[in-house]
Amino acid sequence: MLGLTFMNDKARKTLPVVIQSFVGRGDTDWGSIMAASVLYTLTVVLVFILLRKHLMTGTTAGAVKG
Repeated sequence: MLGLTFMNDKARKTLPVVIQSFVGRGDTDWGSIMAASVLYTLTVVLVFILLRKHLMTGTTAGAVKG
């Protein structure tokens, strides 16, 4: 929870800190946790799909010897 330590502004919270805020003392808002997790995962997958060609080109270019 390092992000919680240094970020005091509510508008600049990181996603793990926001997800942690859904966990209460007696109850947990599982719907909100799952929705935020799905949105976060879809964003990462979408960025990977869009940059896949460039990532693979760089990976194979660094592996070729000579």
